[in-house]
Amino acid sequence: MKRSDQIILDDLIHVVTIDYLYKYTSAENGILLLENSKLHFNSPLKFNDPFDCHPLLVKITDQYIYNVLNESEYKYLLNTKGFTKSPAYLSFVKNFNKTQVQEVQTKILPNVKITCFSEGKNNMLMWSHYAKDHSGVCFEFDTKAMIAHMADKTSNNHLPKYLFLKAVYDSKRKNYVFNSSDDPSPLLMWIKTKSIQWEYESEIRLVFLKWEENLLSIPPNIISRLYLGSRISNEHEEKIVRLCKINFPETCIYKMCLSDNEFQLIEQKI
Repeated sequence: MKRSDQIILDDLIHVVTIDYLYKYTSAENGILLLENSKLHFNSPLKFNDPFDCHPLLVKITDQYIYNVLNESEYKYLLNTKGFTKSPAYLSFVKNFNKTQVQEVQTKILPNVKITCFSEGKNNMLMWSHYAKDHSGVCFEFDTKAMIAHMADKTSNNHLPKYLFLKAVYDSKRKNYVFNSSDDPSPLLMWIKTKSIQWEYESEIRLVFLKWEENLLSIPPNIISRLYLGSRISNEHEEKIVRLCKINFPETCIYKMCLSDNEFQLIEQKI
């Protein structure tokens, strides 16, 4: 099995063992999801972590560059005596990484779309950072129902290939080395690696490659519960509860409240 296939399989097995995935968001974005029954995706270019999927985390070897040219219309030049030692070729190789940074940012990353989940619903920092200081919401997605929905869509060719990837958190910045276009494992690690400072997120990513859409339709059975933040406004709470009962009637609604004794949030059913 290729290393890339092993990464994909290991991450999918991990996701399958999780009963629920949680998505923290603002009340406004929660209302849009409930109104349209669609999950929003973003390009990594819009993520709050400036190192997330940054091209500088990738290193392309000279051999990879040679192989790329050898498979292109410029193949004949490589067979020209002395060409690979010429100033023109050496300059091309030297500047290739800079060129690729621009290529990645302008042509590749805009069509890489990711939506992020967490493995827990009671994360104080997630409520603060992603649910607008506890004034937003957290959706509980049934993992198995989500996987079944994605598999069904993919099998009918309605969607491009998707990946569930478990984020990897590292204290040291690494460069993922591309040696061959036949081995996409550096690409996968590049997409899923973040600084250890983000470890509290316990992030699971749903990733689409070469996809221009920003929204994915979801059926009502995927969202099992909806949690309202402890500081949600009355206006937003009333609208969200109303929309949820109309478009997601099987979804149970809870509100997060402050514990009387601990630094914890306690859920109360509405």
